[in-house]
Amino acid sequence: MLENLIFCLNVVLPTFTMILLGALAVYFGVMERRAMNKIGGAVFTWCISSRIFLDVSGADVNQMKDLRMTMYCFFATIITYVIIWVLARRFIKRRESVGAFIHVAYRSSFTILGLSMVRNMAGEAGAAKCAPLFAMVALVYNVLAVLCLSQSDSKEDGENPILGAGIKDIGAKLVTNPLILAVLLGLPFSIMSIKLPHLVLKPVQYLGDIAVPLALLCIGAGLEVSKIKSRLFYGVTAALIKTLFLAMLVVPVAVMLGFRGLDLAIIAILFTAANPSATYVMTAAMGGDGSLAAAGTLFSTVFSVFTTTAALYILKTLALI
Repeated sequence: MLENLIFCLNVVLPTFTMILLGALAVYFGVMERRAMNKIGGAVFTWCISSRIFLDVSGADVNQMKDLRMTMYCFFATIITYVIIWVLARRFIKRRESVGAFIHVAYRSSFTILGLSMVRNMAGEAGAAKCAPLFAMVALVYNVLAVLCLSQSDSKEDGENPILGAGIKDIGAKLVTNPLILAVLLGLPFSIMSIKLPHLVLKPVQYLGDIAVPLALLCIGAGLEVSKIKSRLFYGVTAALIKTLFLAMLVVPVAVMLGFRGLDLAIIAILFTAANPSATYVMTAAMGGDGSLAAAGTLFSTVFSVFTTTAALYILKTLALI
């Protein structure tokens, strides 16, 4: 039992220690929050995309042909998103808050938190196994975000929020998303076993190597307690849905469908991981309830320490991973 707990803590705690260090650095004045937010944008655009490109381009193409886990995560995301949408539209009276609540309740920081934990658990081979999942998450999460947040801009109650999103809006966000571009650029290198020349590969590796630790510091630096007070209840509720209740629905079904080992651990991490900082940034940029998104991001980060650890511990104890 103790051995299983130590295994889970070794997977989860290094990631959240980096987030805590980022928060403490801002608190003690070592780093400035506004500067770290700008650095966070560069990390997302250059470093995380470089890391994903390296993982995809270096992956065994035969390993990537197994799309069962990715397809399960895709359908689980869509189904739970629809459930959250229906409940939020029914029970949240403040129109501006509906889209933000949905956004917090479904979106997971898999490309940062998830990638870090998978690498702690299974090394580079485990991260490479996630290549198709990176592509799905980057694509689907952004489409769903535009759909739910677009209703914040609707002027009339009768307006269809999905149609209001606009095909051009969605298309523009997808074709310019650096994570999607990184996956698409990496696939030919993996399929044809092409190796980048050292002159090009080394700078990409430098960027990829600092991606996760720097991104985690930026997440910690970006957490602002002052923004959560007015949306405490909805923020906590959305964070609990994201880090606890989704996993309670999705993980048992995955077990019944026969998922085991690393695949099952990845599913558990995806559905218990906290929100990315992009949840707040995108919500505020599209006119949604930024305070609710900030509250949800903060609480999901705190809750995820316990829910991800608990999920992996239970699965490890039951000899499922």
